Amino acid sequence: MPNPFNTQGGTNYIVSGILAVIAAGITSAVITTLSVSTLQMTEQAAPSAASGKAVVYADSTTHNLDVAQNNGSFKSLTLGPAAGQVTIAGPTAARTLTIPDASATMARTDAANTFTGHQTIEGVTSTGATGTNLLVFATSPTLTTPNIGVATATSINGNTITTGTGTLTLGAGKTTTFDHTSTFTTTDSQTYTFPTTSATIARTDAGQTFTGVQAFTSPTISTTCSLIGDTINAKLQHLAEDTTTAAGYTLVLADDCEVVTVNTAGANTLSIPTNASVAFPVGTQITVIQKGAGQWTIQAANSGTTTVVSNGGTAAQPKLRAQYSACTLWKDATDHWYVFGDIQ
Repeated sequence: MPNPFNTQGGTNYIVSGILAVIAAGITSAVITTLSVSTLQMTEQAAPSAASGKAVVYADSTTHNLDVAQNNGSFKSLTLGPAAGQVTIAGPTAARTLTIPDASATMARTDAANTFTGHQTIEGVTSTGATGTNLLVFATSPTLTTPNIGVATATSINGNTITTGTGTLTLGAGKTTTFDHTSTFTTTDSQTYTFPTTSATIARTDAGQTFTGVQAFTSPTISTTCSLIGDTINAKLQHLAEDTTTAAGYTLVLADDCEVVTVNTAGANTLSIPTNASVAFPVGTQITVIQKGAGQWTIQAANSGTTTVVSNGGTAAQPKLRAQYSACTLWKDATDHWYVFGDIQ
């Protein structure tokens, strides 16, 4: 009968307790009904089967049960001994398992695997893939407190981010709101302190209306100013006195908008410095009062640079007429002054 196992002649089999002997030289046998409880094979070397024949044999070298087919070149499926046996559970239909065309370690589905090569995985679902070190599958994912390190982005929440590098630091729980397009131009390492209450920031290139009481330290007013009400800097509203008893006096910047009183027994000179040495703003007004009996002369410290104009007897060097006489010095241009009052 035909031998479906293509066994070698002289091999013994026990089928359902019945010893079946395939004599040497018998190359085929047919078993139409087979109830097998024990199938024993004598180990032997790999048989030399004809092309296209199936071979089942016990390998005397590896001690494995081999199922092989010879189609010109020998190919086989090897099932190991009990300690390392491979069990294929019965599928519900015909199945094809494709084995890699190279020696490899098979992955398992019930435990973690380490893949050392570059894997292409299709049809992977995102179930459970959230949290540390897990994959992100969605095109618009929601990430919970991610640490993205050094990131590159062109927009965030619809806000455009241009190229370049810089640092934006926000305090915890703080909010900064911009409702218009604004450009901040400054130099490096500058600190700007804003008011601690809500306020409107003043600009320097246009007129401003200040509704609160303002304190200015050593202000310089280079153009005309409008005095509104009576809450103005005291130096502008009430003229301070600067008294000198020295034999000769040269004006200083602090004399701007003040009354300079001179009090000496003998004649003396009050000098107006050059703009290069004391830069009084154009529009400066200084009042001079002669308290003492000594007559004072108003003149330029350097007549070649500073021009003094008056209706006195000597236009460039007017004199206060008498004790308690007063005059005003007014600067209308760089190094150009008018003197007018009780002069001669």
